[in-house]
Amino acid sequence: MERIKLFKGDDTDFNESEFLIIRLETNATLEGFKASFRLGSFVQDFADITSKTLKIVIPHATTKQFPVGNLNGTLRLEDSLGRYQTITNTIPFAITKEVFTREPEEIILPTPENYPITIVLSLLSGDYDNFIHKPSINGVTLTGNKTSEELKLAFVYTQGEASNTWVIDHELDKYPSVTVVDSANTVVVGHITYIDRNQLIVRFNGTFKGKAYLN
Repeated sequence: MERIKLFKGDDTDFNESEFLIIRLETNATLEGFKASFRLGSFVQDFADITSKTLKIVIPHATTKQFPVGNLNGTLRLEDSLGRYQTITNTIPFAITKEVFTREPEEIILPTPENYPITIVLSLLSGDYDNFIHKPSINGVTLTGNKTSEELKLAFVYTQGEASNTWVIDHELDKYPSVTVVDSANTVVVGHITYIDRNQLIVRFNGTFKGKAYLN
C-alpha cells in the first residue's frame, strides 16, 4: 500500500469532515465487532462496524501536532464477545506540508476534491485459525477453512455401478436427510432404511448410478 499523503498544521483543514474512508472487504457480518483507528496521538473508535465502512475524521487542530515524515496508522478490529483475535492492519502515511516555491508547477496544494481518500482492506474471515476459542461442530474443532464434509455436516455418496440398492456408510453420526440424483442429475425417490447413525440403505424400483447427498 502506498503511503497516504496528509498535509499537516495550518496547511490542512478538513472542516471536520471525512479525510479517510476505509471499506472492509469480507463476507463476515462483523456483528459484535468494534474497531479503533490510531494515527500518532489521534484515536477514533467505532462501536458498530456492521456497515463495513469506517469514516475517519481528523480535526485540524490534531493534524497540526503531527511531525513531518512517515507515520504508520493502525486499524484494530476486535470481537467484543471474545470469539476472535484482535486483527491489526497497518496503514502507512506520509505527513507533509505545502511547499511554496517561485515555480507555480512546484506548489503542492491539498484541495477538497482530493478528499476523502478511500482504501479497501480485505479480511480473511473464513480462517478459523484466528479464533481465540475455536468453536467445534459435531466434535470437529474449526481450524483453517473446513468444508462441510470435514465438519461432518454433509456427505456426498457416489454410486459408480448401476444398482437398485445403495448401501451408504457416511460417518455423520446422525440420521441425515437424503437426496438422490441419477447420472443426468434427475432427482430419484427411493425407500430409505436407517441401519444406525452411520449407515443407511436406499432401495429403488430400477437400477441406475448417480449420487446421494446427505446432510
